[in-house]
Amino acid sequence: MVQKSAEREPDQGSDLGFLVDDVALWDGTGSPVHARMSVEVRDGRVRWIGPETKRPGNPACFSKNSDLEEMAKNGTFLVPTMSVWDAMLYYARAVDWPANRKKRAEDLREGSRKAVSAAIVAGVKIALGTDAGGGAARHGRIASEAELMVECGMEPKDALLAGTSSAAELIGETERGTIEKGKIADMILLDANPLENVSGLRLIAAIFQGGLRVA
Repeated sequence: MVQKSAEREPDQGSDLGFLVDDVALWDGTGSPVHARMSVEVRDGRVRWIGPETKRPGNPACFSKNSDLEEMAKNGTFLVPTMSVWDAMLYYARAVDWPANRKKRAEDLREGSRKAVSAAIVAGVKIALGTDAGGGAARHGRIASEAELMVECGMEPKDALLAGTSSAAELIGETERGTIEKGKIADMILLDANPLENVSGLRLIAAIFQGGLRVA
């Protein structure tokens, strides 16, 4: 059982991934152990609990090999959202933030990239996401995230899978994520082959939703 500070049940209505300042873990002994932990909730159940990351505010930075090994063993997904840290550093330089804030932005960007490179080597399941809408990252920049994944050592094919079938698996979506008979025909048509260069994702020629061209 997991509780955040006050003794109450966690919300059951959505999938969550969060860093909790004071989480109490009950292991059947009746005595809670308090710690700062990363918690993943899926389908109303705690799916994974791990130690606090070394860089507060950057949940992608699982810097210990033991964290990555545990994630790989349990089939826990990592959604790096490196776009956030790239965008933060861009704005830090563009508006000339104080030196200490620029340094923090640089550290977060570098830390997230190192974590993703290590996760790829460790065999951690990775899904593509940008965390757009709540911070410096903006919607419509999936291609940038895929490019960052490739820069971290991921093959273009695997970056494409991270943004399609792996992302669908993570959220429990069974009707989308792959082009198969019987599945919903949500697709994009590109003017380039992203298997050769993942930046081809930027060259969108058409968008189909439910089999109908919408753009």
